[in-house]
Amino acid sequence: ETFQHCMQVLEQHCADAQQKHEFATAKAALQELERMQRRQTEAQREEVQAQHLKELAELEKTQEQTLEQFNLVWDSKNQDNGAHAEQLRLTLEAWQANELQVYRQKLEAQLVADEQRQASARSFGSRVVLELRRKQDALARIKHFDEAQQVKAEADEALAREAAEWRAKRGGKHRT
Repeated sequence: ETFQHCMQVLEQHCADAQQKHEFATAKAALQELERMQRRQTEAQREEVQAQHLKELAELEKTQEQTLEQFNLVWDSKNQDNGAHAEQLRLTLEAWQANELQVYRQKLEAQLVADEQRQASARSFGSRVVLELRRKQDALARIKHFDEAQQVKAEADEALAREAAEWRAKRGGKHRT
């Protein structure tokens, strides 16, 4: 308000000097008026610049705080994700171990079933074993039990030998 009042007084003084034909006074009043306007404009510019710098500092501070909060949340989420990934890895390992155990049990059961099937198919044995069994039966029918017992032992031994050979040949295919 004081500045506006001074400006009005100078403008009035300039106008009065111009009407009285005191041009030097009017010129001096006009120059003073222009100088005051420049000072006012400069003061306003500096005030606006100071306000701008203050707002900029506040924005930077707010941005820094926001960035710090973001980094804290990011680190927290990153840790949570790491823990979740580790939990998933452990769960997957447990599941895979369980699946492997089930598969091994299935293979063992299949091996046992194969061996039983082969044993039942082999229970008659080879031609040698079959001949020994027929001889054993013939000896038992004619009541030569001692000889039948010896032939039975030979047949059992031959059958066991054939089964061992079969297992040795077949065993590498199903072992876990």
